[in-house]
Amino acid sequence: MRIAFALAIAACSAAATVPSHPVAPTPASIRVGTTSYMIEDASRRDPVDASRPRTWIVQLYYPSEPTAPAGMYADDPAIVDALVKQQYYGATENELRSWSTKPAFAVAHARPATPRPLPLVTLSPGLGFARFNYAELASHLVARGYVVAVIDHPYIGLSRVGDRLVSADDDPVLASENPADLLPRVRDWTHDISATIDDLAATRRVDGLSVDLARITAVGHSIGGTAAAGACADPRVHACIDFEGFLDGIDALSRGCARPLLAVFSRAKGRPPTLHPGEPDPMDKISAALAAAGQPVWTVKVTGGSHTSFSDAPDVLPKTLSRFGGELMTPERSFELYTGIVDAFARAYGPDGGGDSAFKAFLDAAPETAGRRS
Repeated sequence: MRIAFALAIAACSAAATVPSHPVAPTPASIRVGTTSYMIEDASRRDPVDASRPRTWIVQLYYPSEPTAPAGMYADDPAIVDALVKQQYYGATENELRSWSTKPAFAVAHARPATPRPLPLVTLSPGLGFARFNYAELASHLVARGYVVAVIDHPYIGLSRVGDRLVSADDDPVLASENPADLLPRVRDWTHDISATIDDLAATRRVDGLSVDLARITAVGHSIGGTAAAGACADPRVHACIDFEGFLDGIDALSRGCARPLLAVFSRAKGRPPTLHPGEPDPMDKISAALAAAGQPVWTVKVTGGSHTSFSDAPDVLPKTLSRFGGELMTPERSFELYTGIVDAFARAYGPDGGGDSAFKAFLDAAPETAGRRS
């Protein structure tokens, strides 16, 4: 598993028992539906096997009518086996296999709750992450009134595409530690976001579900956040949010960002600062370049989080947050805060939103956050 822009975790010894999960989806009924489907872009080729068209899976989450819990968090044994073999993010075999008995956060093919058009959040994963490790996060966004499309970009994580299991390990380009080497892949992933929006505009993937194509926010985690930042060039996207992704070298640096952009970086409380007193923050120069087109560019720092907080890790992979030390917020607060950031930014810079003042009001009310606008 490639870890250049994700988080490397040392393998731990096997636990004696299957762990409990601090945030368990055990309500009497669930109000999140989901479906997955494959998109094939015949105009582009698979980056590893040029004989194949470029293909990826989208997992769609949406508000549903109350539905009895059904299904498991990880329902593909072959993927779980592969995660165990990889020693995925330092999780033990028992921890990983417990996902096959952990209740799912959404019910497949559940009836949508409302026919009215709902705003869309596209979500691009971090490098090496399985897409179901965003199911809980996506469900919290759905609870705020969004349709969420988790885009399992080719080779960004570990997924099944047709009869193949594909992972970041299969793409030699992703082995590089130099961000510049990965930019061609990032641009392809940004293109995938636009192609996914094309598909949702042309195809009703769930009967009775309508997506409001005037309210689209592109969001991503780690290198997926870098790809999401590039999606601001798509005129249908009204805002972009990058959680923990590098922004050095992206195309928008040369011309400014075409839409409002938010970059979020997290650090556990009590950990030493990364900059020495008086040392300039390199993000200041990047933010100024991105703001050159006149659009708001925000940098927000979160205290009590970590690189993997914008995922299901606070619940299912807590060691990815805690290994560096410091004080972390509870999983419940983490999901509330990080989805709240998405919601506040999407609303503030969406149609008829309150803009800078509205987003600043959200930050002022969240004690863990500190933000600067460029």
